[in-house]
Amino acid sequence: MGNYIRFILQNLPFILFVILELISINLAVNYNDRRKNLFLSTSNEITGFFQSKLGNATAYLNLKTENTTLSQENAELKKQLINLKLSPIVEKKIDSTSIIVRDTIERYQIISAEIISNSFSSLHNYITINAGKRQGVKPGMGVMSSNGPIGIVVNAATNYSKVISLYNIETSISAKIKHNNALGVIKWDPYDLRFVTMREIPRHVELAKGDTVVTSGYSFSFPKDIPIGVVEDFNVESGENDFTVRVRLIENNYQLQNCFIVKDTWGESHQILKNMNPSE
Repeated sequence: MGNYIRFILQNLPFILFVILELISINLAVNYNDRRKNLFLSTSNEITGFFQSKLGNATAYLNLKTENTTLSQENAELKKQLINLKLSPIVEKKIDSTSIIVRDTIERYQIISAEIISNSFSSLHNYITINAGKRQGVKPGMGVMSSNGPIGIVVNAATNYSKVISLYNIETSISAKIKHNNALGVIKWDPYDLRFVTMREIPRHVELAKGDTVVTSGYSFSFPKDIPIGVVEDFNVESGENDFTVRVRLIENNYQLQNCFIVKDTWGESHQILKNMNPSE
């Protein structure tokens, strides 16, 4: 307590000066409209500046939460869009009146996740995501970005999973040319991250540059008609009967931060039946 009193006594002239200045400013501002308006305008400007900076800092700290929320919303929209393509349109009669409705089929579920690590500098590249068994992830599930396939889950821990990347020479994805349903297999040819190669398309199939390449749906990893890329060029190599098609990817997979895991409920049902009938 004595230290506080000693401090006040030592700085009493300065303290009195500050108090008198504040009183003078108050009198000058409150009893003169022009000065009052100028003071209010200046104080609002200063207050607004600091509030803006504080708001930007708060928004930055909340980005992760907002990003997670948006990712979950996108996952729900992606699920609805994928399942909508599978829903048949049927005619029903209600009170002798025929109406056209769409029966909802919930074949696919979508799990959102963040990409923790993503390698793309070797022949065998992998992705680590922050979703695992606890979130319902299992090996064999396809992993997508907002625009297309990026890999397949090969190992799932409790809260993390390892994904074999599209940029891996061991990865193959069943695909087709959208306009004529010609089937083929997509594989990566190192080391260009912009392209993959599509093979096993017979040479009698009509192809054109710019044709869209999509997933075939003939596996439990990816739904059908998910865009992969467009045909850049094609040729029949010497001694081969099938086209070698160069496909430009739609998505830059090496720049991704978020992803979706595709859970095919039909695939799980098939596996259960297979386990019940091991002779199949």
